[in-house]
Amino acid sequence: MKRKPLEPGKYFCFFFSVIFISCVLTGCSRRDDLFQEGSQEMAGEEEFQITDQETANTQVPVSEAAITESAVLSEVSQEPEEIYVDVSGAVVSPGVYCLDAGSRIFQAIEAAGGCTTEAAPVCLNQAAELSDGQKVYVPTVQEAEDVAAGNGAGGNAGNLWDLGTQSSVTGQTSEGTGQVSEDTGTGKVNINTADKELLTTLPGVGSSKADAILAYRQDQGGFSSIEEIMNVEGIKEGVFARIKDRISVD
Repeated sequence: MKRKPLEPGKYFCFFFSVIFISCVLTGCSRRDDLFQEGSQEMAGEEEFQITDQETANTQVPVSEAAITESAVLSEVSQEPEEIYVDVSGAVVSPGVYCLDAGSRIFQAIEAAGGCTTEAAPVCLNQAAELSDGQKVYVPTVQEAEDVAAGNGAGGNAGNLWDLGTQSSVTGQTSEGTGQVSEDTGTGKVNINTADKELLTTLPGVGSSKADAILAYRQDQGGFSSIEEIMNVEGIKEGVFARIKDRISVD
């Protein structure tokens, strides 16, 4: 039995159907590939955004910590340093005072209650800046006069500025006199036996104070202790602090 050959029209339809199906399948495959590529790109962008966000979140505490530390250091650096100054002499309340670094002598005197009526603040450069451990001594008018006359503070005539800016009380000696107490032999002046000339070798004791010491000794029959010398007119705590290590009563 013979096959009938395909008619040209049916052959053409069959061939066209095969081509059409192939094109449809190829297009769908390409569409899937494009969809997968687009999904991967979107996933990559989302991951990159998440990573950036995590990095930003991580850096925030570090930045805050740096700001906090800077603020603390700034506060510490702004805290004023303190110095301690010994104020004595003709002031209301002698003693050691704590002041801010950079304070001036007049502020130390104010901290000690100010000058007494006997004070001679002209001897001090009150605008001078203080240093830690410095001693500020405010002399009396009498002491200033004695120093100017060359009778006080070891015979240093006119040394008024040094009188009020001592770094410490060190018991000066009277150069060139060679005078010591005849009774003790210790280099101290016996205020019960010393004459006027020997008494004036003491720091801050001039001619008028020496006369006052002699008058008190004659009236009271002598001194029973070195502290009793502060009962003499013109001799207060400031002068006593300078001479106490250089005097005796026996």
